[in-house]
Amino acid sequence: MIGKDSRRQSVNTLKIRTYRRAALLALKQKPNDQMLIEKVMSQLARSRRNVLQQGIDLLEEEEYSGKLSSEHFDMALDCLENEAKSSVFTGIKDVARRDRRLERHAGVKIIYG
Repeated sequence: MIGKDSRRQSVNTLKIRTYRRAALLALKQKPNDQMLIEKVMSQLARSRRNVLQQGIDLLEEEEYSGKLSSEHFDMALDCLENEAKSSVFTGIKDVARRDRRLERHAGVKIIYG
């Protein structure tokens, strides 16, 4: 049985999928619709940056710079370069669960003190 949490999709993921669908539809249209294609591709790139920026902002807001060594903070940032991982990271609301995910996927150790 699939749980409710596994069926939920973050708003960012839905936005990205919507932009991707629009991009595919634009690509299927006539070649003279180049401006529309460029606009949709620009929106897709912007939405991707937003997801990545949200992950970085969350790292800074939660004061992970104090919870992680400098090297581990850099590793956490590297982990969030992946759009999917960044989206999942920002979607987790419970701080303890977010910390565990970061430790697991970025290979870092959170310092509680």
